[in-house]
Amino acid sequence: LYQMFAGKLPFPSALPAMLIADILSKPIPPLEDIRPDLPPIVLGLIYMMLQKDPIERIDTMARVKATLKEIKD
Repeated sequence: LYQMFAGKLPFPSALPAMLIADILSKPIPPLEDIRPDLPPIVLGLIYMMLQKDPIERIDTMARVKATLKEIKD
């Protein structure tokens, strides 16, 4: 979803090892800087999906689907 709304990957490293290092160590680039028009619920969903801590990350596609349905409605 980040790539879909931003038009680019959050961590665009070309080398797999660098990509993994970036994902694990760098903060998520603020999507609202690129797309200030996105509603907070959309930003919240994307950030929940990208959380580094698995406990904080959205845990099922059912929750993603339910949130997307809320957004649609």
